[in-house]
Amino acid sequence: MFPLLLVGVAGVVAAAIKLKGGPDARYIATGLGWPLQYVQSASKWARARGLPLEWVLATIKVESSGNPRAAGDEGGRSVGLMQVNAVAHAGELKAAGLTRESLFDPETNIKWGTMYLADFRDKVLVALGGRRSPAPLDVLVRMAYKGPATIYAALRRGENPVQTVSWVPAAAANWRRALDQVTALTRPSKLRA
Repeated sequence: MFPLLLVGVAGVVAAAIKLKGGPDARYIATGLGWPLQYVQSASKWARARGLPLEWVLATIKVESSGNPRAAGDEGGRSVGLMQVNAVAHAGELKAAGLTRESLFDPETNIKWGTMYLADFRDKVLVALGGRRSPAPLDVLVRMAYKGPATIYAALRRGENPVQTVSWVPAAAANWRRALDQVTALTRPSKLRA
């Protein structure tokens, strides 16, 4: 009986340590139906860029549904898990020795996608100019990822893009659904063994 009690206590302690150290990547990957590599890479680059892991995972969910070969926009300008725009960022990619095809690699795409997501966050904060955000910051950053010039201009004018930009309400609702699903996986309400 005593050995069984020790095994049970060890399991609870291991589960608590797993959660204390951060979200369980395997649990999240299984919940999303994605390879573990995607969640591990998202976690690594979210930490490196000072982004919430949920923002990165929700961006992947919205942009590609976890398909590393996804190509969107006219002519497939945006590619990979986070739909990095290979045309808009061609100069930066070339300087780094990368091509559009390089962005189909999940690690490379998440590295670059999180770089742009962090940049959009920083530019949204600058556009707010110290004013209180008219909408949740995650929504504004996500909308900047989709249409940066439009969102920054609205914020600089003191507008709430969620109310003034025609495509934002539907995109924001889609974002919120993805973020809620991801958050349910990254912040479970009880310990898992």
